[in-house]
Amino acid sequence: MKIKLRPKVKYHSKESRVKKFNIEALQDPKTRVAFQLRLQFNLQNKTPNNLVEENWSHLKETIITACEETIGRKKRKHPDLFDDNDEALKELIDQKRKAYISSQNDPKSATKRESFKKCKAAVQKTTRTLKNQWWGHKSREIQQLADVNDTRVFFKATKEIYGPSTRGQAPLKSKEGATILKRNTEIGDRWREHFDDLLSHMATIDKSIHDMIPKEAKDNSQARIPSLEEVKIAITAMKNNKAAGPEGIPAEI
Repeated sequence: MKIKLRPKVKYHSKESRVKKFNIEALQDPKTRVAFQLRLQFNLQNKTPNNLVEENWSHLKETIITACEETIGRKKRKHPDLFDDNDEALKELIDQKRKAYISSQNDPKSATKRESFKKCKAAVQKTTRTLKNQWWGHKSREIQQLADVNDTRVFFKATKEIYGPSTRGQAPLKSKEGATILKRNTEIGDRWREHFDDLLSHMATIDKSIHDMIPKEAKDNSQARIPSLEEVKIAITAMKNNKAAGPEGIPAEI
């Protein structure tokens, strides 16, 4: 008696991700000037007021619109061996296709069947050879990046080959332990409930001990509104090649 066990496949819903802007295009002087002019033109169409949220919403939409009109979004593309060897493989595949059609039109011809087998073998052999060469080249390239400790380009190169990592949440039991929670919203609510019970309970402390703790004067210096000059300094100090915020606007822009 043979028994085959097959684990259940877990399917994770894909999260809608905002495509990144093509900030590399700003290295071109003409594109950079076009972006600056478009941004200035769009900002002139709105008079600022004292409503912070409204001003930020307008500035955010203006920047995003200027980016989409000038530099556009990044087009995700995973390189493979076919991109680097299109011509060589295309010629062999065309020969194989012609040999196949010829053998199908004359199925009794042993010569044409043999010709098709040779073309098929040539395509398979060449594909394996080019695949090994391509992976060898990519491996050496990524190893060199690791040797010089260029982590940003290293992870970018590996991500281009393997694609983004898929993340999924493991199922959890409900608080009573009778139900298995599988939806992301239910799992998130269960973790929130767990830490709320763990960290939010009232603690008892002896008042005499509480009075012995030295009291520090309140420092409200960090609560003041930053000046325009401080905001400019903070923006200038931001590092490039870092992940953008929820609005998708990177520091380079």
